[in-house]
Amino acid sequence: MVFRIAGTDTATQERVEAYWDAPSREAAERFAAEKGIVVCSVAPAGPDIPAVRPQIVAKNVILPVVASIAVLAAIGIGIGLYERAVSKQIDATFEQIKSQLPSPSYSSGYSHGATNLTGANFGRIRTGMSRYDVGGILGFGWKTVAENEIGQGTDFHVSTELLEWQEGARIVHCMFQNGKLVQKAQFGLE
Repeated sequence: MVFRIAGTDTATQERVEAYWDAPSREAAERFAAEKGIVVCSVAPAGPDIPAVRPQIVAKNVILPVVASIAVLAAIGIGIGLYERAVSKQIDATFEQIKSQLPSPSYSSGYSHGATNLTGANFGRIRTGMSRYDVGGILGFGWKTVAENEIGQGTDFHVSTELLEWQEGARIVHCMFQNGKLVQKAQFGLE
């Protein structure tokens, strides 16, 4: 019996139609596979006989999908390598800046002046005030507990200092960054 094989030539990706005298449909499909044809249908030859065995053509899709996956994998690897290089550069820059910083200094004495440590005055202190604004409320008798500077000479320069006001058991701590109040805490105020 002669079979008509409709499919696509895997070498040229062109649509082909082949005829083969084979004892069975399976033999015709083996012939197509040997010739490199991706089979769409196999039917007995004849002008009035439609294709009776359609199949999904998967081989023509596999190569572009595999190529796309390979390209995406390569892009992902490239991005990962770039991210790693940038991360190492940032770490090196940070370590360089850190090595140039002085160690924190500590002061043991209070500034001269009276203090006004009350709950009402503590409530008047607002984020963004300077140490002199806070000193105008609590008094200028503060002690510098700690101070540090990071990134001197760069766009990322940060100066931090912790000031303390104390009268007996009443204590107020204020932290300033670049001269502005960022945090406050109190103990023993009524």
